[in-house]
Amino acid sequence: MPSLLRFTTTLALSLVAVAGSAAAQIPAQTAATGVWTAVGNSGEVDSAHQSLYQTNGTGSVQIKSASTGRIVLRYNASGIPRVFRKAYDPSDDGADPRIQMMARLRDTGAGARVVVRLRALNLDTGALSTLAVVDSDNHDASVGQPEYVGEYAYLNVDSDFQFDYWRYAYYVEAELWKTSSTANPGLMAVQICNPAGACQEGI
Repeated sequence: MPSLLRFTTTLALSLVAVAGSAAAQIPAQTAATGVWTAVGNSGEVDSAHQSLYQTNGTGSVQIKSASTGRIVLRYNASGIPRVFRKAYDPSDDGADPRIQMMARLRDTGAGARVVVRLRALNLDTGALSTLAVVDSDNHDASVGQPEYVGEYAYLNVDSDFQFDYWRYAYYVEAELWKTSSTANPGLMAVQICNPAGACQEGI
């Protein structure tokens, strides 16, 4: 019996050691960071806009080069982690704790525009609200750029906001506008980050 007890104790300690070693190999950022990401071509395009829609090898979407018009894409945002954070204090020198949305987009200037919204649908009432908006026309740094750039917006929510999947359905809605044949708007990816998220670097 003592031999069996020693064996059981040794096995238990070995399992604890292995588990601890495996946990130590997981980057700290994995557990601390809540980031929801969608590449451009993973969205559902409205059926009325299918003829204008074009995807690229990088995962980006755009309006076909010979066409003008508007396309709308929607991305289901059901996997956003819970967010725990302190209240926003503008005098604090640390990282801004507010939740943010990043859109990696291209706005080549006149005739091009990209608008990305985070939407919340109330499942009890059917009411639709907008939590954040990135509009390329409101960002001087992105207008007229032939390459993709990241643009950012904070969610317009209270400091104690949590994503509530019991009462709401969340999705990202993206609009690409092209009113000139020489314009080339595009969307490569969208991210929603908690305060520890990587997209915080862009603010």
